[in-house]
Amino acid sequence: MGSYERCRLGGSGGDGSLLATFHVGTLGADRSLSESDCVNATPKHVMARLRSLASRSGVAVAFPLAMACALVPADVAAQDKSTQDGVFSQDQAKSGEETFERVCAACHQSEQFGEAFLQSWAGATVGDLFDLVSALMPEDQPGSLEPAEYVAVLSYIFQLNGLPPGPSALGEQREILGSIRIEN
Repeated sequence: MGSYERCRLGGSGGDGSLLATFHVGTLGADRSLSESDCVNATPKHVMARLRSLASRSGVAVAFPLAMACALVPADVAAQDKSTQDGVFSQDQAKSGEETFERVCAACHQSEQFGEAFLQSWAGATVGDLFDLVSALMPEDQPGSLEPAEYVAVLSYIFQLNGLPPGPSALGEQREILGSIRIEN
């Protein structure tokens, strides 16, 4: 049947980490995520470990993990923008705050998504973060929000970290999100 592994991405507790639950299918005890894989691991490390487990086992990993495992980091050299370049709008961040309060605040506090959280994603793309969040959240109904709502929540997180808004809203298209580097 499989099991669920809980990983704290980017820290240990209320220090900017994100607690996520991954379904690891029938990988077996020797092929699941260990505590050392999870505690204080960066999101990139956990995603790489999950991809490795899935490929070695030959077992398809159940949704939502399948989407997360399929992530391939974008070529940083090909990216032409960063989160420092005003890639979201003020209105979008406000909408994200409203969605966060309505949906996310049941399990998360905005303080969890401060500098330590964003730093753990440094060098990844907004698309990588979008893929993970939209595949795994909200925990009780993963993938249940509209893409625009997920992007708005990310915009709110960027605003929480003092990143500058710009004149235009952040697009929902994967190619756009994948072209923007996360910098704090």
